Amino acid sequence: MQDPQELRSLPAWKVHTLTAYRKDTWSLSVTRNRRLTLRIDIAEREICDLNLEDYH
Repeated sequence: MQDPQELRSLPAWKVHTLTAYRKDTWSLSVTRNRRLTLRIDIAEREICDLNLEDYH
């Protein structure tokens, strides 16, 4: 991946960025209630703070 926006090319993942205090966090759908959330350090080209979260 050269640019984090490339994640959006996979519609099944329902990729989006979060807002408010988590504005630099990306969310990817795993199951109906579960999401992978992560931050991307562009300078270091790495994923940070990877979590599996229950949204409901």
